[in-house]
Formats: sequence, structure tokens, C-alpha cells
Amino acid sequence: MIKYKVTFRKKCGYTKNGIYRNQSKSFTTSEERNDFAEKIKNNRYYEFISISDEEPKIEKPITTTCQICGRVIKANTGTIAHHGYQRPYEGFQTSSCYGAKYPPYEESRDRIPYVIDRLETSIQNSIEFINQIKNKEIALHYLKIKYVHHRKEQELIKVEIDNPEYNKIAESKIFEKEMEIKHMQRDKKRLEERYKNWEKQ
Repeated sequence: MIKYKVTFRKKCGYTKNGIYRNQSKSFTTSEERNDFAEKIKNNRYYEFISISDEEPKIEKPITTTCQICGRVIKANTGTIAHHGYQRPYEGFQTSSCYGAKYPPYEESRDRIPYVIDRLETSIQNSIEFINQIKNKEIALHYLKIKYVHHRKEQELIKVEIDNPEYNKIAESKIFEKEMEIKHMQRDKKRLEERYKNWEKQ
């Protein structure tokens, strides 16, 4: 809504420097503003200064996004606030994303290379883990869930290479790791494109 304003000041009276400060009054319509301006002009105690039309400033909300996960997160202190990030290849929500406590993507991309390097390392480690399983170089582990007096308990079971169940467990582990690698490669590609296409706003 436009504000219709009249600026004026007193002509006489006692002040330390002999000059009164300008005053202003706003109206919702130009007709009200003009009527008041005429009254000021005809008032011997006040001096008419000016009239103006002011459109209130509308501040656009500043959108800040995390460099890593791309979510819209507040950065009131200049850095992205703590927030969780669910990585598909890990299957759980982390307590804090790698982009937390770093400048938003609109201002910087400096956190992205670090996460790309971590992803590449994780991909190579996963590939090495799969090869070790296929070559039967390592024992495997899995969690066995059981209920004791209606209470859920987990037991870590170790499966040695000579165990008849090894091949079955190995097949499941390889499938899990291959899915993790696929998701990490996709995440890595997304961050590489995000880094390449960055422009400071």
C-alpha cells in the first residue's frame, strides 16, 4: 500500500538553535493527504515543506541452501545451521550434514571438493571390500535380531570363510555394497555438477 506523506515544520517557538525539525504525517489516500497539506499551507504556525508518495519497501526473503545436500537451511550467522542429511547409501539420517557450519551455496562452494574426495574414497573402499569377499579373503558379519522378554536385542554374528552359510551371506553383502556404490557415484556426480555450475549470488 502506498503511503501519501506531508512534510512540514513549525514556524515559530522556542528551540535551542531557533529551528524546528521537520515533521511528517502519512495518509492512506492522496485526497486526505492533499486536504491536510492545504491546511498546513494556510496555518500561520506551520511551514509547508513537501508532499510525497512512498511505496513501502518489501524485503525479499533471502534463500540460503546447503552446499552439500541442497536443502533450504537458514544461515542467520553467516553459515548454514546444523541439520541432518540422509545418505541413501548409508541408510540413516546423520546428526549433521557435511555442509553444516559452512557458508551457504549462494556464497561459496568451498566445502564441495572435500565431500567429493570422501565419496571417491568410500567408493574405492567399497570396491576393495567386494573383491575381498569374492576372493574369500575376509570373514563376514551380520546382525541377528532376537526378542528376549519382549525386548529387542541384536547379536553380531561372525561368519568364517569355511562356514556353509558364507556364500549366501556374501551374496547379500555384495548386493548391498553395489547399491551403496551406485548411490555414491550418483551423489558424487551431482556434487561435481553443483561445483561446476556455481555462481556467486
